[in-house]
Order: sequence, then C-alpha cells, then structure tokens
Amino acid sequence: MEYLEDQEEKRMQALEPGDKFTTRWGPVSEGMIDSFVRLIGLDHPLFLSDEYAKKLGFKARVSTGILTFGYMMGLLYKAGLLRDGIYMGTDKCTHKLPVFPGDMIRGEIELLDKRTTSKGDRIVLHYHWQVRNQNDEIVSDGINTCMFPATW
Repeated sequence: MEYLEDQEEKRMQALEPGDKFTTRWGPVSEGMIDSFVRLIGLDHPLFLSDEYAKKLGFKARVSTGILTFGYMMGLLYKAGLLRDGIYMGTDKCTHKLPVFPGDMIRGEIELLDKRTTSKGDRIVLHYHWQVRNQNDEIVSDGINTCMFPATW
C-alpha cells in the first residue's frame, strides 16, 4: 500500500512490509543550515559561505548530510509516523547529492520488516528511507531501525 501524508495520518506500527509512505515537502533555508552547523560546532565555510562553496565547485553553500537526515526524520514525525518510536540506528546511509538553501525536500519510506519483541510489548521495524529534492532526485538514503509500542 502507498500512503501520502495528505491522505491520512498513519503510525509506523500500522504499516506492513512493502507499504510505502511519502511526507509533505519541507524547505531548507539558509537560517536552518546556519543554526544547525553552529549548534553542532561544524561551522565550516562550506556550509556558511556561498563564495567558499563556489571555489570548491558548488553553486552555493551546502547543507550537511546530517541536517538532511534529521530534517527527514522531523518530516516523518510531523506526519505522525514516528510518534512514540525510539530510533535505534541507521545502516547504509549515503548522501548522494548536495542540498542547497532554497531546496525543497521530502521523505519517502518503505517498510522492510517488523517483528514483535519477546515480551510482546514492542515492535522493531526496519525501513528503507530516501530523501528527494524538488527535482525528484535522491539526495540521501539508508535503512533505519526503530522500536515502537505494540499498542498505541
């Protein structure tokens, strides 16, 4: 089954392997990049200066892959999909294309598998995620593991 955020709120626990979900679009702003890289101490000019980034062959300064991933997780949370979940890790994470200020991104996921814990009170899920830009290009992707309450 494929779900779009605009259609209805879904919880991750309700999805079945093979189900897909797409979030709404979200804008990446200069202020978002500035605040994030300064907050984590990654205030490199590649992320803060268009002139510096252009010297390295980019059209403008770029976002960090970490911000792109975090923003996608936020879009999934805002959609209701990740409510009450615990993030356990990411495998095979790649950042394929730069994200620039002014870009629009959205998250897409496909549930790979789910299992109930031995106590029966939690569900562990693996899902493949992609972040796409306004040109429908995949800018980042990976596989996440999260744990959720079995009932909600």
